[in-house]
Amino acid sequence: MLYQHHHCHVTQPLLHEQLRAWGIDISVGQIDVLLSGATEAFLAEKDALLITGLEVSRLISVDDSGARHQGKNGYVTQIGNDWFAWFASTASKSRINFLQLLHAGRITYTLNAHALSYLQAERLPKAPLQPLQAQTPATTAGVDGWAARLDALGIVCERHRRIATEGALLGGLIEKGFSLELAIVPGLSG
Repeated sequence: MLYQHHHCHVTQPLLHEQLRAWGIDISVGQIDVLLSGATEAFLAEKDALLITGLEVSRLISVDDSGARHQGKNGYVTQIGNDWFAWFASTASKSRINFLQLLHAGRITYTLNAHALSYLQAERLPKAPLQPLQAQTPATTAGVDGWAARLDALGIVCERHRRIATEGALLGGLIEKGFSLELAIVPGLSG
């Protein structure tokens, strides 16, 4: 079922019909649980694909497509090139979202020279910049941990938090070995 659904794009209703035709008494809900549960190994493989693709590539393309599902906006981000394709569905289409996706499931926020350079290039005012500089070098794991760090430093302005977050995500990527030579080509969908 996992192979048919995820690789052959067989819908859940068709899977249900096929299984019933084979005499397997299973509900649509049970199929959904089987397809959406215990996916840790698949997600780890997906993240490993992105990490390897980024390590061996000199150029990647990135594109986002938006759609509404159950009354909510959603986005699918594609990252890849001629040798690999990686997809993620999220509720956001932003620079922060893209940088988080590049972390391949292990999001870290690192204040280092690269992060500080970004903060200065984006003209982060002195008041929020100074406490971040005082924290350098430092790494924070996870979205909630980073939000708590910004709160503790008194950085509350949305623009300042956005710039600090983008810089720290970039710093985290570079700390993990993300190539500064990697060319990123944006897609045409905007």
